[in-house]
Amino acid sequence: MPDAYGNIENLVLSYPDVTDYYNDQHYIGAVVGRYANRIAGGKLNVGDAMFQLGLNENVVHHLHGGKNGFHKKLWHIQRTLITKNCSFLELTLFSPHMEEGYPGNVRVTVTYTLNDANELTIRYQAITDLDTVINLTNHSYFNLSGGKRDISGHSLRIAAKIILQLMKLIFH
Repeated sequence: MPDAYGNIENLVLSYPDVTDYYNDQHYIGAVVGRYANRIAGGKLNVGDAMFQLGLNENVVHHLHGGKNGFHKKLWHIQRTLITKNCSFLELTLFSPHMEEGYPGNVRVTVTYTLNDANELTIRYQAITDLDTVINLTNHSYFNLSGGKRDISGHSLRIAAKIILQLMKLIFH
């Protein structure tokens, strides 16, 4: 992205070699799922059934889809497009029934679009054949200096009253 002076900088933390992502413990740059966040004890209730998910956080909880969640998968490039006004990348993944303990076969599509106003949109779509849970997210880490400084001096403004109210309640 261009900085305040028009210099192009990489604002997203990344590894220099693709193989480093397979050993990553911090989900850097990953699509996280089937379920982004923790599931206590790995116990998932769907309808009247309880499913035991893999325990990958201190062998106590299920975190971010498990040891072999979406962050460890090789996604398929479905489509790419580069035009004068935008670029997009569409990735797909199939997660079979009972992978990491989750019910249902799931087909996931993630589309990244970057437009000429430097706006990034990430769109998630999941189709399943059984009742299950899906909670996908992007797990990028940002450094607005392009990695030249640490992030302790960064400020973030979120133009959404409800988020600001919640943050106020949490931090005050």
